[in-house]
Amino acid sequence: MNVPRVVIAGLYGEGGKTTVATGIMGAFMKKGLNVQAFKSGPDHIDATYHTEVTKKPSRHLDAWLTSPRTVLESFERSAKNADLAIIEGAGGIFQGIPRLIDDVNDYEGTAQIARILKAPIILVFDIGSMWMHRAEVAHAILHVFKLLNKQVNVKGVIINNVRGWQQAEWVKRAVESTTKVPVFGVIPYNAEIILPARRGGLIPIPEKETLKTTLSELVEYVGKHIEIDKILDIAKQAEELPDIENQVYPSKQRQKKVRIGIAFDEAFSCHNQDNIDLLEAYGAETIFFSPIHDKELPPNLDGLYFPGGFPDRVAEHLAANQTMIQNIRNSAYDGMPIYSEHGGSMYLTKSITNFKGSTFSMVGVLSAKAEMDWKLQALDSTRMETINDNLLTQKGTVIHGNDFRFSRIIDIPKDARFAYKMRTGKGIDGEHEGLMENNTLAVVGLIYFAFNTKIAEKFVKHSEDYSHK
Repeated sequence: MNVPRVVIAGLYGEGGKTTVATGIMGAFMKKGLNVQAFKSGPDHIDATYHTEVTKKPSRHLDAWLTSPRTVLESFERSAKNADLAIIEGAGGIFQGIPRLIDDVNDYEGTAQIARILKAPIILVFDIGSMWMHRAEVAHAILHVFKLLNKQVNVKGVIINNVRGWQQAEWVKRAVESTTKVPVFGVIPYNAEIILPARRGGLIPIPEKETLKTTLSELVEYVGKHIEIDKILDIAKQAEELPDIENQVYPSKQRQKKVRIGIAFDEAFSCHNQDNIDLLEAYGAETIFFSPIHDKELPPNLDGLYFPGGFPDRVAEHLAANQTMIQNIRNSAYDGMPIYSEHGGSMYLTKSITNFKGSTFSMVGVLSAKAEMDWKLQALDSTRMETINDNLLTQKGTVIHGNDFRFSRIIDIPKDARFAYKMRTGKGIDGEHEGLMENNTLAVVGLIYFAFNTKIAEKFVKHSEDYSHK
């Protein structure tokens, strides 16, 4: 497979990668190219920006949450019909846990994804806070990158947040003369296109409709200040990838056997498209619904899936929709298979207490409560062993996950049943993950179904069993 592709990476987090990557995606879309977006790692917020400008779901690539081979399978499956694939990195290019992969010392993060995909890298260099006399560090940083990992192929630089042209020219000359790496763009600072952020990251697109206008302006602005034709030339130079046979996805789409409802609105916007695609591949028809705006669940459902999100931000609106809450309660008490993660699990507790200290009643199918804390509660790559058979895995199965949150689950009953014992990471109570009540499985982190081919298949099977009750 030889789809043109490029990774947009940064030296560190918050360097403007999402602004630049999304702007580049939009610029290519305006030229009529079919762009497939990807995000390195489990950041579902940035992906909402990609999805908005490319008009198709952005995909996540993470070799810890899946595997290097699965990264290739997912990439090839999603990008096979694209004219161009653009992968936005996560954090700094080498940010992540060092791991030995294929006999190479690599990092769980952007550098690793670039190596797996044999993709050239465009480095975003934010000089907004750099004084002129420090501009010479630009070429030194690029040299360090090449020395740290010869697998990283930096083919270009975009200088971002420029506040003075003299400063920008100094950095540009330093980069190009010393490293022979070309600069493909110099983007001046512009307060009008700054993407709004809060504690924990950017604000997801579904939460704020006006962001779509900002994105339109961002695409126009970034497009004016970069040489996208040269970026496309670099993307076309990517090495050919081996054709990967399906292992995660079934070779043939299964016949639709069940209907699974998936929550999606401003409260639940952090879904993983591969999870949804895998449910469909193994025989589920997926139906989106809004716990805020819809009065009732879609008809004839056999299962429910509540993805991550930020229900604390709209807890008042969720609590006000009592007919929906009662629908979900009735379904849970009837034994319908329900899987939730992150914010979805908060919604299923008795109540949510937000950052302001206000408490709102929620669904209550879990005998616990959720509350927000200004202190980060978890930032972990997790490893879990199944200790009780559940909707997704059988006893003894070990899976990987991710846990990033400012929320915690409190008032957990002493006799609570858990699906997983933590090998690494905190989980719900410091030792366990996955609260189990009725036929509901609620995790506070994220599980990628592509890690184990049986996960989606098992959820669909439980839903099928319920449909025959």
